[in-house]
Amino acid sequence: MFLINISVIMVYSLNALYLSTVIGVSAVWIGVLEGVIEATSSFMKLFSGVLSDYLKKRKSIMLVGYTLTLMSKPLLGISSSFGATFVFRLIERVGNGMQSTPRDALIGDVAPTEHRGACYGLQRSLGLMGSISGALLAMVAMSYTINNFQSVFMLASIPAAIALGILYFAVKEPKHAHYANDIQINKDEERHPIHWSDFRRLGKEYWGLMAVVAIFMLARVSETFIVLNAVKNFDLPSDRAPFIMILYNITYCLCSFPIGLISDRIGRYKLLILGISAFMIADLLIALAPNLYTLFIGVLFWGCQMGISQNIFASLIADLAPEDLRGTGFGVFYLISGISVIAGGAGAGMIAHFYGEGSAFIMSFGIAGLSMAALLFFAPGKKKTVAISPKA
Repeated sequence: MFLINISVIMVYSLNALYLSTVIGVSAVWIGVLEGVIEATSSFMKLFSGVLSDYLKKRKSIMLVGYTLTLMSKPLLGISSSFGATFVFRLIERVGNGMQSTPRDALIGDVAPTEHRGACYGLQRSLGLMGSISGALLAMVAMSYTINNFQSVFMLASIPAAIALGILYFAVKEPKHAHYANDIQINKDEERHPIHWSDFRRLGKEYWGLMAVVAIFMLARVSETFIVLNAVKNFDLPSDRAPFIMILYNITYCLCSFPIGLISDRIGRYKLLILGISAFMIADLLIALAPNLYTLFIGVLFWGCQMGISQNIFASLIADLAPEDLRGTGFGVFYLISGISVIAGGAGAGMIAHFYGEGSAFIMSFGIAGLSMAALLFFAPGKKKTVAISPKA
């Protein structure tokens, strides 16, 4: 994860600027691009999650995803049009979608129940260290290549190739990884057809959480709009634009593991309220920033809310979804997130185009408030809950 995130962020932190300054794409189309590719990634996350539950294999699906992610980097390096960039970014996000759900489900399979939050927090922190390194390397590479975006995209394939090698040779999937504690199951039950009833069996509390996720993710404005806001409205130099992603990922990284530890002790829902509150503060600081330093503070809060919310969402899904449907549970989460992200991304792009990037974050603030109300409605006073599979 450390290496693959280096590769992803080297591209992601510069993609909006590349489209805007080199190819000449408007903010509306950048928003549509980000929304479409993220939604496609989310559909793939559902597919790979259901498939991993059916096959009871995580690693082989991850290998396919890592290969696609690797292939996309040199292709982006030779692209020179919006259409080509769109296709190659789509390939990259399809690969990301294929590997993400089996990875998250595998962590839930092997993590001790009483330390599940800490395990997800540690996983995210280590991955985010790669994201921070990727942003730093992007800055160095931009300076070294004299702002040659395509050369930087080519260089991003190196850590992705190393990550694929480590996954193939060094990562071992436990026997019956589909079930915690290597629960033994009958040979005839090792694989069963996928039924619509499986989605119902995820449970009412799980689906209530998904309603909160749908609204919360609708409020998510792509971090690329923070970068555009800093460059266009506060004169941040283009070769320093990845610094936004560094600040964001530092806070995200520092919050994830401690939040996971705390959630194992006091429960998840209280911390999710804290995460949404941090989200709303970040929106206001970014939207109303009088100077670049205030915007940087908003970015720190933005990273903090991500460290809280994404870790808590992952831990709750692992808690609530039955063990034999854990991949499906994560896949549904990513699908719902993707649908909300494409709608939110398109809306944010249109608002940014007509009213400025800051206005997009005012919209985000209002929708985040609705997600807080939904959380209080669907999960008032909930305490730590762990789902048990019928097979267990």
